[in-house]
Amino acid sequence: MAVGVSFQEEGYPEYPPHWIHVSPPLDDQKGGVVENHTDSQGRMWLAMSRPPGDLWDRLPTKHMSSFISEHLRRIWKDI
Repeated sequence: MAVGVSFQEEGYPEYPPHWIHVSPPLDDQKGGVVENHTDSQGRMWLAMSRPPGDLWDRLPTKHMSSFISEHLRRIWKDI
């Protein structure tokens, strides 16, 4: 399994990433904006819009490692 995040560069770090990409596609069944796509190597991906809510504001430092550990943990706990 591969996981990625994407975000708008001009808004970071004020605005955290909210797109979670998973290959092979694995839907967390939470609805919202979900898009399927194929990369240049032919791998199928599922992109889920999963804003972190207040998590970003509570992090002591705006580091991607903190964001990924906390936000992805919350997303995967129900899968």
